[in-house]
Amino acid sequence: MEEREERAAKDTRQHRNKLIKAVLLDMDGVLVKSKEAWFRAFKETAGVERETFDTRYWGRDLNKNLAEIGGDRVHFCEVVFPRHSDAVEIMGGVDEALKQLREAGLSLAVITNTTEKCTRQILSGFGLERYFQTVVTSDTVSRGKPNPEMVIHACNALGVEPREAVVVGDSEEDMSAGKSAGCYTVGFKIEGDDRIKDLRELPQIITAMRNE
Repeated sequence: MEEREERAAKDTRQHRNKLIKAVLLDMDGVLVKSKEAWFRAFKETAGVERETFDTRYWGRDLNKNLAEIGGDRVHFCEVVFPRHSDAVEIMGGVDEALKQLREAGLSLAVITNTTEKCTRQILSGFGLERYFQTVVTSDTVSRGKPNPEMVIHACNALGVEPREAVVVGDSEEDMSAGKSAGCYTVGFKIEGDDRIKDLRELPQIITAMRNE
């Protein structure tokens, strides 16, 4: 009985893996290293200390965070955050990994709890926009991650089913959103259905999944 169930689960997994058509990637902590810039912007805006930022605000919906600390959204995105943009760095191997994913015929999307304005500034600053067919931000949906709405919206925009997509992120919010939507999850230095330490590992993992 157990062997039959394991075999059935394996068959389902193999069938699902061959259907992978899209990859949905979080931005902060996956494509770019931006935590220090966000911390500085929060500290300037409301005197937020590092420990509080780490435990309470990092990875959460930016609009909700700004409402809580009393920050003006337009001023924050257009004036405050740009003052600290020099602290944003592109993660190693991002261009290489994204190029390989596109060459493999995969559709790509950014799914981030950051606002549209800040997201576009960061992506365009590193020339990353060209890789993505759609960008879903906290301005696009009514509920950010960990709610799956952002993931489902991205799948709809790309014309794929959630079971045909892989969600890549560095937080529990990312993994929860992906799982709730019905996607395969890849944790960036955290646990998911799979786990990577470098984005350059991702094309190999997805190629292996599609060939199983």
